[in-house]
Amino acid sequence: MKRRNDLFREHVEQIAGHNYVSYNLNENPSLFVMTYANVPEIGQQTAFTIGLSNYANDRWKLGKPELLVSVNSLDSCWPLAMGELVLRASGSQDFSVGQIFKFGSEISSESQMDAFLLYYCIVLEREDAVYRDSDGVINIVQLFPIYTSEIDEIKRMGSRSFLTRMGESIYDVHRQPIG
Repeated sequence: MKRRNDLFREHVEQIAGHNYVSYNLNENPSLFVMTYANVPEIGQQTAFTIGLSNYANDRWKLGKPELLVSVNSLDSCWPLAMGELVLRASGSQDFSVGQIFKFGSEISSESQMDAFLLYYCIVLEREDAVYRDSDGVINIVQLFPIYTSEIDEIKRMGSRSFLTRMGESIYDVHRQPIG
């Protein structure tokens, strides 16, 4: 019988394909990051966590999360930072929409962004962002790189308004801070 990680990985492969690099970040519980270069477009990178949903958290009532990050960069620091957030915060965070995660330093040498905003997945079709199996529901939620200096603006405007205001620059790790 296939493990849930294997089944969810197959779901991700159906969405994004089989041409990815996988980083094994933790053995027990198992945590991987699957990274797709040039997806959805040339010069972009999209990555998924595989295994966050296996962590125990009593606050996950309507489904368990897996994370996605999609940026205009091929630097592996972005998906690896996503995995690092899971390792640091699993069990203590519920990874709910609107949550902000301060990374503590620049995520990549190509940008001064040092935090992530978690929101509903917008890079995938709605039906692809939800995976169902006999163990329940996995919701793919998206991390958006931000500057710590934008946190007050996000709290003032709300996550949705902030991301709407950013428009297509939402994927640009070289954009200027808002606010």
